[in-house]
Amino acid sequence: MTVPTQALLDLAETITTLPHEDFATFQQTFLDKMIRKIPGVMGGASCIRKTGIAVWTLISLMKKGVDNEKILLDYPSLTSLDLWAVQLYYSHNCQEIDNLIALHHETDSLSQQNLTAHQIQPSDWSSFIGSFEAESDLSVNYKQYLLEGLEQKYGYH
Repeated sequence: MTVPTQALLDLAETITTLPHEDFATFQQTFLDKMIRKIPGVMGGASCIRKTGIAVWTLISLMKKGVDNEKILLDYPSLTSLDLWAVQLYYSHNCQEIDNLIALHHETDSLSQQNLTAHQIQPSDWSSFIGSFEAESDLSVNYKQYLLEGLEQKYGYH
């Protein structure tokens, strides 16, 4: 669905002329719609719009020094506004995002050590993933998502 240019211009004009309190409500509502946790998408992690791109992925890139221009080139479905929303979300939910980054860093480290199915068993993966104490920060769904991914990678069903 393509929205006519004039309608977009009218919408922008309406938004920018809202009284302060209404504008603040609009901003929060807009941000809530831009970043959501959707069951079954990226293990329930916060994603930008309906892209399936996790906030933790983008923040991890930013922390590694990747600039916004490069991220936008690598993820053409994103806009500068999306990256702003990701940074704002992170500023309010840094513990959640940092825990997810740490979790992926640990699973990446396991992969980089060239562990084979003979060296690490599914019970080890469960223990590793279960070792993250903050249930409020890492959803059970996300832990299950990671466990399934590791089991697939190493041939367990």
